[in-house]
Amino acid sequence: MIKPELLPDENERQELIDSLSFLKDQADQQVKDIVDLTSKFCDVPIVLVTVITEDRQDRYIHYGLDGSSDARDESFCGHTIMQNDLMEVENAHMDARFVDNPLVIGDPNIVFYAGRPIWVKGHKIGALCIIDRKPRKLTPLQRDFHRIMTQQVEQIFSQKAFMEGYLAILNKLEITSTLMEENLRKFKEVISAISHDAIAPVRNLKSLFDITKDDKDFDLKDVLDDIDESLVSSESLLLNLMEWGVKLADSQQTEASNLDLNEMMHSIAFELKPELDLKENILEYEQVRGNIFSEEHKIRFVIRNLIKNSNKFTECGKIRIRSWEDDEKMWIEVEDNGIGMTADKVEMLNNSRRLQSSAGTKGEKGFGMGLSLVFSFIESMGGDLKISSKSGSGTLCTLSLPRL
Repeated sequence: MIKPELLPDENERQELIDSLSFLKDQADQQVKDIVDLTSKFCDVPIVLVTVITEDRQDRYIHYGLDGSSDARDESFCGHTIMQNDLMEVENAHMDARFVDNPLVIGDPNIVFYAGRPIWVKGHKIGALCIIDRKPRKLTPLQRDFHRIMTQQVEQIFSQKAFMEGYLAILNKLEITSTLMEENLRKFKEVISAISHDAIAPVRNLKSLFDITKDDKDFDLKDVLDDIDESLVSSESLLLNLMEWGVKLADSQQTEASNLDLNEMMHSIAFELKPELDLKENILEYEQVRGNIFSEEHKIRFVIRNLIKNSNKFTECGKIRIRSWEDDEKMWIEVEDNGIGMTADKVEMLNNSRRLQSSAGTKGEKGFGMGLSLVFSFIESMGGDLKISSKSGSGTLCTLSLPRL
């Protein structure tokens, strides 16, 4: 038997695991559903979600297997986290690493193993693994499914890690001001969105397989597009939620400063170039005279999201940025020649500050949180945003901010 080695970031990895309180709680239903689906689709009797600690392999979820942990030196997943992709052992009795492993020659009599590492905050904390008591080999379709399910577990864990981190920030702050109370309210909205929407893609996948699992003629290829759409939606949602939460946390610690909008626009244009190139859109912006005294992360978030929204609904077109100032205000315009919006949508957006998200010109998904945050940040800075658009004729966003 060959013992697994330690990772170069072992100390940092252990600190992260120790800080994740959710790993000490009972596993939630989302991850249990993933494990159940993986067992059925890959046709294996045992599926584990493991967490590799200093000297143990903790079974966060153990489907088809009793017990809560194993020695790390004997664990297959200890070897898995040394890799960045799938580790597949077709027959442990023929593999020098495991031939005399107690888990192979004794209970649970592992013969086949396949596992992928689970990443959280840049560290591999464990693995999603499947086990059989007979030699076998995964099909290409089963490998793809296992990869997708591992990514789902990573998203759920990352979501939980983010929430714990943000709650820790709130616990250190005294909620005495109206601003703090308002931010707490917004954070509760984030939690509500996560609990309602983040679980939806997993539920969709479970429903899909519940309907088809007894159909012998069912071919997963027929629904791969549905699975992909579900995962893309989940990723988009979580990224929006995380960015929202981080910005709310940052807003407690930042102050207004004198900002060079030209320098900021160069930076934003560089960040968004891959997205703009993908849609074959050209970003044009005029040189700005003068600076603005405001909060950098809020201004950057607002401009960046307005450009991203224009890019979402424009293809092979132009997005133009211009700005000017008068005695009281700084004005910034973001204009595109994309598909535009109907009068009803424009009125709803300007009045309610919210709009149900629509798919972009290439089917891009979203949840409408970006614009909600944009309006929130602008209002907190004493500014205003007006949107005008016509279906088929593009959109113009006019931002005004006080010159403090």
